[in-house]
Amino acid sequence: MEKNIYQEIKNLKTVNEANNFKNEINKIINEQIEQIITDTFISSFKDRNFGYIKENFENLSEELFKTKKGRATINKYIKCIKESKDLTKMHQMYECVRKADKDCDVNAYLNEAVSLIGNINKDTYSKSLSKLAGIFSDAYRQLCENNIVLNNNAPFYDSVEFIMFNRKTPKNLAEYNSRLSTVKKHILEGAGYKIKESKNVDELTDNLMEDFNAKYSQLLDDDVVTLVKEVFSNDDKENIFNKYKEQCINKLNETKMGFEKTGDNDSLERINTIIERIDKKVYNPDTVNNDLYNLIEISSIE
Repeated sequence: MEKNIYQEIKNLKTVNEANNFKNEINKIINEQIEQIITDTFISSFKDRNFGYIKENFENLSEELFKTKKGRATINKYIKCIKESKDLTKMHQMYECVRKADKDCDVNAYLNEAVSLIGNINKDTYSKSLSKLAGIFSDAYRQLCENNIVLNNNAPFYDSVEFIMFNRKTPKNLAEYNSRLSTVKKHILEGAGYKIKESKNVDELTDNLMEDFNAKYSQLLDDDVVTLVKEVFSNDDKENIFNKYKEQCINKLNETKMGFEKTGDNDSLERINTIIERIDKKVYNPDTVNNDLYNLIEISSIE
């Protein structure tokens, strides 16, 4: 086939040879067309937003679990999100949406989530999202022969990102509320975020997979979701602030004990400074949401 194709055709002597050659050519061309379609589709992932990648990656995870390469891809995905504050924040917002109570005041709940999670740097976010898209592309390429179908709930994804990237102002009030309504609608319908339930959890006895399941089920979100729900359902934010402040100091003191045992004086000095600053911090109603989020972040440092 690598010779001059015209010369090969001229060398055919029988109808049977010609038909066989034509069939072979058609097979190769069809395979190339399929490859081009797949490559073009995968290249479109770089233009997708976080919601598209997150939902579909998590739906691929059951199949990825089954191979060593797939598990390595999952770990890359987790690492990419954990290493980016901006991706972490967007992940947390989607988890707050996914775990929202349909019976609550959804608008107020979403506003609390946005306020607590805070701003995202668009420039660094775009760079991190591009890296995450590359990891998702690798995951999809590993499984694309399985004829998998990806979800694309674009209005929902776009609305979540609009809310996260834009603070409510008189100028954008109409669009902001429209986007908020889109997210609210999907929460109420239970259709805003779908992850397939794993059918083989009991069969995943491999230690690595069990370890991953434990980490993956609580990836970056549970503390923040709990905080959002607690703040939303409790008017006494000062009491919540003092509780998380105490928890944070206790966690830092545990870490401090480790430095004392190992004689790490440099780290001991730094953590004493952090503990002192947090201990002096007092409740401020104007900054309480950011303060609570920062306490959660500091407490989660391993």
